[in-house]
Amino acid sequence: MGQSDYTCVFWLLMLLGFLGGGDASGKRWLETEKQRPVFGETEKNIEVMVGQNARLPCIVHHINDRAVTWLRRRDLHILTTGHHTYSADDRFQVVAESGGSSWSLLVRSAQPRDSGVYECQVNTDPKMSRPVTLTVQTEISTDPAIPFSVTKSKVFVANRTAVTRDGHLRVEIQGPSEVNIEEGSKLSLNCVVTSTLGAAAVVYWFHDSRLLDYGGPRGGVKLKIDQERGITAARLEVENVGMDDGGMYSCVPAGSHPASIRVHVHMGKQEAAIQQIGVNDTSSIKSSSSSSSSSSSSLFEFPGSKML
Repeated sequence: MGQSDYTCVFWLLMLLGFLGGGDASGKRWLETEKQRPVFGETEKNIEVMVGQNARLPCIVHHINDRAVTWLRRRDLHILTTGHHTYSADDRFQVVAESGGSSWSLLVRSAQPRDSGVYECQVNTDPKMSRPVTLTVQTEISTDPAIPFSVTKSKVFVANRTAVTRDGHLRVEIQGPSEVNIEEGSKLSLNCVVTSTLGAAAVVYWFHDSRLLDYGGPRGGVKLKIDQERGITAARLEVENVGMDDGGMYSCVPAGSHPASIRVHVHMGKQEAAIQQIGVNDTSSIKSSSSSSSSSSSSLFEFPGSKML
């Protein structure tokens, strides 16, 4: 064996020692480089309609002992870390596959204020980050996949009930077809959706052709769902009603024609003829405070049912 052969054997033994037990840190370094966390390909732009659930995807391969964190970029608020949620808003939740690489952020009943950029981060050094942009649509979509539409004309007959052709879904706005309310009062409308195919998860309210937000400074839409009976109640509330709040109001679950009523707003200090849910056409409410208490005990509740 020549000198060059001894030299090769020497360096080979040194390398084997380096990778074996002679220098464990070197082996760990090679393994770390080989198994370093890496993001998988996912959608970076998510669009949903207001009230729908939004799922922001994040896939991390070779996560090992690292942690995945979801951050809202607008205010740098940490929403989740690992399997734990750090937000007072319980609509945010991480959905992780057991032992898998998928770490999605679930936003239940998405609202326009939820729109913005979110970051999926991994606590590597340096830190890994992937942005996902959420857009919550508040206008009527022209996408033919959306299974309903509302006419833009303000002149159509109020019909407070609607039923699909197959009879599986029925929509009803409780109370009279014409509602009179005094300016400055509170408007409260209840819509009940009954389906033999399971309770509707999302119900939309429109003022004329404008989609109303689920949450807003003057009220919004509140849902109660009875899964056992296939009933969804959607209450619309509008505080401090103005003259511009008059017009046609429509309740529209996906897959159905709208049920509609007309609201008339009156000026002056005369007693309001505000007709709330469960009140007859000839009845009147004499103050906004009484209408508020009346609506709180309306048919929005389902006795003897589990509410979700």
